[in-house]
Amino acid sequence: MSKIIMLAMALVAPSAAWEDTCQKFSQIYDNGKDLCETMFGDAFVYETNEDNAYTMWWFEAGNPNDKISVKLNNTVPSTCELEYFHKAGPPTAEADSFTECHPWKESACCYEATVTTPVALNKAYGEGYEWDRCGKISQACERFFVQEACLYECDVNAGLYRKCTDAQAADETNEACYENTWEMYKMPIKASYCDAWYDACFDDYFCGGSDGNFFSCAEYYSNQKDKKDDDELPEWGIILIAILAGCLFVGCVFLGYTVYQERKGEPVFMPLHADQLRKETNGVQMTGA
Repeated sequence: MSKIIMLAMALVAPSAAWEDTCQKFSQIYDNGKDLCETMFGDAFVYETNEDNAYTMWWFEAGNPNDKISVKLNNTVPSTCELEYFHKAGPPTAEADSFTECHPWKESACCYEATVTTPVALNKAYGEGYEWDRCGKISQACERFFVQEACLYECDVNAGLYRKCTDAQAADETNEACYENTWEMYKMPIKASYCDAWYDACFDDYFCGGSDGNFFSCAEYYSNQKDKKDDDELPEWGIILIAILAGCLFVGCVFLGYTVYQERKGEPVFMPLHADQLRKETNGVQMTGA
């Protein structure tokens, strides 16, 4: 009986078994260098010479990343160069309510509405791009994802490391760059920051995929979800299975009750003996006469 019920429930209940890429950070990445140089593709470089490296968070006044750009012989951009949620013109100051990415409050390429909370940052790019797809992660680990998101959304210096130029992004024959005005390429990040990120997330779970790359994980997620949606029964099919399962359950219960009554000597269906049958037949005949 219990096996039948479990089978019926399995037929009706949706399954997320296709989400099979989750592993611990310590299983996906070897160290902080591997994490920073793998998770977001070629966006970042693990830089041991920290005098020539950017940071994803700070507490002092002013943006220390501006000084790093100058030191690396770059001019701090006057406009925000990354696409999607970024400002189209120059970075501007935000209101005092701009708290989640507060280091950039005085000069931000992001709007407050984009970075209001960790949840807003996590959900900004849609299903499959969440950092907690493998379950809730520790607060210590999540802070590093928030900081990376703030750097990407808010820091004008991130535009120096855009992978593709406007000309390349407009070239339909350039498969790697066409319409790619969002991807970063090899921004040097302090090694100590990458190491701290790895330590904070060591036992947390993340999308492993084949290589631990956030974007290939999202693509895998999308493909598997589409496959799952294609394989799913339509709503009427699920209802039909549920009805059949219910009927099967009722039938099995009745069968079990019938067998139980038979063993007790009190069968549900009593046989008609020959003499009883004759009496009933005679009674019918006499009544008819």
